[in-house]
Amino acid sequence: QKVHLSFGLLYKIKQKLLKSKIAYPILSNLSYLRHAQLMNVMLFVSNDKKLVYCRILKSASTSMLKEFLPSIDSKLKEHSLSDEQIDALAFRYVKNKLSDEEEQYPKLALVRNPFHRIVSVYLDLFDTSSSHFSYENYWFGVLKRNMTFGEFVNTIAQIPDFFKGPHFAPQHFILSY
Repeated sequence: QKVHLSFGLLYKIKQKLLKSKIAYPILSNLSYLRHAQLMNVMLFVSNDKKLVYCRILKSASTSMLKEFLPSIDSKLKEHSLSDEQIDALAFRYVKNKLSDEEEQYPKLALVRNPFHRIVSVYLDLFDTSSSHFSYENYWFGVLKRNMTFGEFVNTIAQIPDFFKGPHFAPQHFILSY
């Protein structure tokens, strides 16, 4: 009964922390920091094609996955998937480490003009028609919903590449893994 009580108490504490305007940003940023290096590594392996696709966000990655995922799971060939469904499925098939055999496969990545990519990130994340700003807690709130493009770029430039999320990390940094 003590074990059950401990887990119940831990669950209640966790729920209170997640609702806290102070604790939640701290916990989410510490969690991100703990896994920062792995967050940028998004590998998709087609054993049929013996090919690895390294996903770089905002570089036609959803379109590429739409074509690539059916070679990973043949059941997906039967479905016409939306971009949202592709992005949701990506979490099921993504890897951040390859087996020894997969390491031997050729690797493919699509890269984009860095300026066009950061403009795309800005337009997507700072969409004024959206009621939600999903990056309000990113690095303890350094990004503000009403930032200009220049303010956004200057802020992102201050964050070391190692700590940048997959939308913000330079493509060469992502590929270095």
